[in-house]
Amino acid sequence: MQPNSENGQNLWQPNQDVVQTPPTQSAPQATVEELQNSTFEPVSWEASESIHHEHDGMWFIGLIIVVLSLVGISVWMQQWSFTALIIIMTIALIIYIRRPPRVLRYNLSSNGLHIDQQFRGFDEFKSFGVLQEGNLFSIMLIPTKRFGQSLTIYFDEGAGERIVDILGAYLPMEDLRLDTMDVLLKRLRL
Repeated sequence: MQPNSENGQNLWQPNQDVVQTPPTQSAPQATVEELQNSTFEPVSWEASESIHHEHDGMWFIGLIIVVLSLVGISVWMQQWSFTALIIIMTIALIIYIRRPPRVLRYNLSSNGLHIDQQFRGFDEFKSFGVLQEGNLFSIMLIPTKRFGQSLTIYFDEGAGERIVDILGAYLPMEDLRLDTMDVLLKRLRL
């Protein structure tokens, strides 16, 4: 299975080499109610919680230039609390980018999603979408709460079809696009 990456779409499409049954021999399609009432075999996998980016010397030189510029402006304007905030944020950023991402254990079933010891029910999300970042695939779950944070789950391509099938039985699939902040963070390799 391959996500369709043409024009930024993220719909999960079958491989071209998969043999499909002729239309005369097709099986009856299951309704949404039948899918939701059926129990799915749970899918388990391990994946990184985020993408780890390597930061070279030029990235750190750019960071130092930006930090020194901001500190210089804040000292010139005698904004001491802003100066302290810039320094603390820089230290936190360096600690964050140096920390390797954890490998999490995921278990998706008809009950919901278990991420290590945490359980997330389908009722917490209003929809989902499949995204591809390089050769990695991810699912973004959109929360029902207005100011809730979306949940991004990375997975192996082999388990993609089963994961999408289970999620599709309980949540509608949307065509998702990265927002401006996500694009900025991706370009800054954060």
